[in-house]
Amino acid sequence: MDNYEKYIKALQKKFDSLIPQDFKNLQKDLNRYSTIIDSISNIGKFFSNSYFDDLSNRIAELTKPFKDIFNSLPDTLRKYYNFKEWANYGWGIIDYVPKENSYFKTVENAVEADSIMENELSDKIIEDIIQDIKKTDLASAAFEEAIECFYNAKYRASILILFSIIDAYSIQLQEISEKKRKLSNSLSKELLQKVEFNDFTLLAYLRVYMPLQAISVLFASGNDFTDEPDLPNRNFISHGMNKRQVKKIDCIKVLSIISNLADLRDFINIEALIKNKKEEA
Repeated sequence: MDNYEKYIKALQKKFDSLIPQDFKNLQKDLNRYSTIIDSISNIGKFFSNSYFDDLSNRIAELTKPFKDIFNSLPDTLRKYYNFKEWANYGWGIIDYVPKENSYFKTVENAVEADSIMENELSDKIIEDIIQDIKKTDLASAAFEEAIECFYNAKYRASILILFSIIDAYSIQLQEISEKKRKLSNSLSKELLQKVEFNDFTLLAYLRVYMPLQAISVLFASGNDFTDEPDLPNRNFISHGMNKRQVKKIDCIKVLSIISNLADLRDFINIEALIKNKKEEA
């Protein structure tokens, strides 16, 4: 029994760290495995009116942990995909915000996501994000200027500087060579394609995915500036083409990305990926 319990715990751990690449195929597999487990459980019903009551109970006992694992997966996967969706609306991970009240929720658009986050963000949380960034190598005179503008409600000026900090970070990661260095949007998309997500636990994967995906969204092409998104688009704002007012929540959104970039190297070797080399173990 001890070995069986160890096996169940190992199986649970594997599922907890699972990073699904294809939700539909995975869900199909889960349904098939669940059917098999139900079939095994039903064997007990066959014996229930015979001399095998003990065997019936034993089968039910042995299959219950498997059923519990499979039954919990749909909710885990839903939270996982909801979490990823927040990056599509420009958000990085803010550790100080309860995940159940924010990232795990299903949101339909950026306006809804921003509204939820506004309710969760206190002045202390915002200050904690700023202070965390100040402790990293992304802190600079430019960052201090951006925060001064932020405190004085000059949000357009603040976000332009914050965008420039992300651009500078992206450029400085790349060596000077004959090849033109990529800007934030192109580099983030390239890194997302190169990172092997199967090597990560779920939390580590989100730590890598969220800031890179959020950058690719906020730094997306202006597409001739004909259709402004409900997001603080770097190109619309920096070229003076934005009709959408830059708000406080927009600056906090970009701050969330910068705070994630500061610890991105804890999870991946960015420089090695840029050079198309795998990080050595």
